[in-house]
Amino acid sequence: IVIEGGVEARVEDCLFETNRTTGTGGGMHVLAGEGSLGTIVLGTILKANESGERGGGLSWDSTTGTSSLRLEGCSIEANIAQLAGGGLASTGPRPAQVSGCSICRNAPDQLDGPIDDLGENEICEDRPCPGDLNGDGMVDGPDLGLLFATWGPCAGGDCPADLNGDGTVEGPDLGLLFSLWGPCP
Repeated sequence: IVIEGGVEARVEDCLFETNRTTGTGGGMHVLAGEGSLGTIVLGTILKANESGERGGGLSWDSTTGTSSLRLEGCSIEANIAQLAGGGLASTGPRPAQVSGCSICRNAPDQLDGPIDDLGENEICEDRPCPGDLNGDGMVDGPDLGLLFATWGPCAGGDCPADLNGDGTVEGPDLGLLFSLWGPCP
C-alpha cells in the first residue's frame, strides 16, 4: 500500500495469510509518502506471512514526519522475517501506534523499530529460535523428529511445534520449520 498526497488509507476486517515477499512486509507493506495523512488498520489478521527482509507480518515505512500508522484490534501471529520484525517492523520518524492487538509467535522477534504501545496489547515474549524445538541452537533433523512426534492437535498448554499457532501441528508448521532450517540467529 502506497499512500501519498493528503490521503488517509483504512484497512478494516481483512485477512492477510501465507503471503511471501523477498522484500519488506510479507503480509502488508505500508509506505507513507510525502503529504500522506496516514493509515488505520482495524480488526485485521496478519498470519503466517514471510518477508525476505523486515516485517514478516507488516512493515511500516514513514518517509515523512506527517504520516502515521495506527493498528487497533489486530492479530499479528506466526509471521517470519529474515532480518527483524517478524510481526511488525517500523521505520521512520513516527512510531507505529498499536492498541488492543495480539502480536505473538513471530520470528525472529515480535517487533522492530519505534512503536507506541497505546495499551491493551498482548505482545508475547520473543522466542529466540522458534524452530529449535530441542534447544541446541540449530533447526535441523532432531527438531524435525520432534515436530513429527507431536503431529496432530495440541493437547493443552504450550505446544512449541505448533509454529503457526493454530492449535494443530501439521503441514504449515512443517513448512515454517523448513523455512527456519539452519543455525539460529
